Amino acid sequence: MVKYRFQSGFAYLAVLFLVVAISISMGIVAQNEDTLLKREKEQDWLFMGKQYQSAIASYYNHSPDGIKKLPSQVEDLLQDKRFIAPVRHLRKIYSDPLNNQQAWVLILNQENQITGVYSQSQASILSTKIIAEYSDGLAEKVSNYAEVKFVFKPEEANKETTTGEDKDSAFAEGIDTLP
Repeated sequence: MVKYRFQSGFAYLAVLFLVVAISISMGIVAQNEDTLLKREKEQDWLFMGKQYQSAIASYYNHSPDGIKKLPSQVEDLLQDKRFIAPVRHLRKIYSDPLNNQQAWVLILNQENQITGVYSQSQASILSTKIIAEYSDGLAEKVSNYAEVKFVFKPEEANKETTTGEDKDSAFAEGIDTLP
């Protein structure tokens, strides 16, 4: 006859604690990966927004015959047909990295000319330190990406170029926020 001994189940409890510890650590790793992906998208968002802002400034500052004009469509930034040889102010049309690769929202002036772009994303901004670099202290007022606009201000460019500064540095350095 087989004699059964009393077992206290320590091995079972140890395995349960091990499974819980692994589950918690996997959750933390997944959360860190998600944050890392969001930070990469934020970096892309800043880069692309500044590219649009620079391209609009280049289009405006390099107008032929001294007639300063803003682009009326994004394709004008890709291939500026105002010159004999087409000029490219933007390498390609960038899609919004924060909003599932949708197009940026265009900011138009009264003459339906493009002055800037912004993202449609309502997600909150992760790194206000990065935004503070570009916005001269506006980071405290900004809560989500849709509030940040990458705008070229021709009136500021005109003021700076009349004082004798370089035309290429005449575009707006900061990021505007919606009122």
